[in-house]
Amino acid sequence: MSEIPKLSPAWLFTWLQIPFYEEKCHVHIHKYNTIFCGVCMKEPVCEICWKEESMEHQDHIFLQVRAASRRTAIEMKDIKKLLDISYIQHYKVNSKDILYLRPNFEGGGEQKQNPKCEICKRKLITHDYKFCSIICKFKSLGYSIEKMKSVDSKSTHSTATDESTMNILCSSKRIKINHRKGIPRRAPLQ
Repeated sequence: MSEIPKLSPAWLFTWLQIPFYEEKCHVHIHKYNTIFCGVCMKEPVCEICWKEESMEHQDHIFLQVRAASRRTAIEMKDIKKLLDISYIQHYKVNSKDILYLRPNFEGGGEQKQNPKCEICKRKLITHDYKFCSIICKFKSLGYSIEKMKSVDSKSTHSTATDESTMNILCSSKRIKINHRKGIPRRAPLQ
């Protein structure tokens, strides 16, 4: 059995910055780029390209994200080998346990009784959890860019990002959803 290669914290920061499900593969136009190699740390690729490049990434750790409830998620079994996922709220979608990468900025008003995420204050299911997403736990650990650069300078990979990028990731605008049922409007009188 092959040994899991040690990854620098830079792979996590790079992975969390990627806007999955925004761009499709340039070769396979109908596929999204959903697979990220934690060793190479290049742009993500689609499933078909990954299979074609399998020899290039032999024995590399890769992460495949999925779309769950219109949000980017990853299966627990894939990420728990690489990260401590304790206290992150998980969900069951299509009989798979998943974790969300980013906080949910839709819905969930102010409720005093419900538990909340320690970072973004979004509603959680039970008091067993402290964070709603991987990014929230990442921020709670106090990871700053300076700490990651000092650890990363010992490895072969480096990131050229700043702390404002991480703040943008976690404080993105709330997206307004147009629901089917709107406000009832009376027809004009004639």
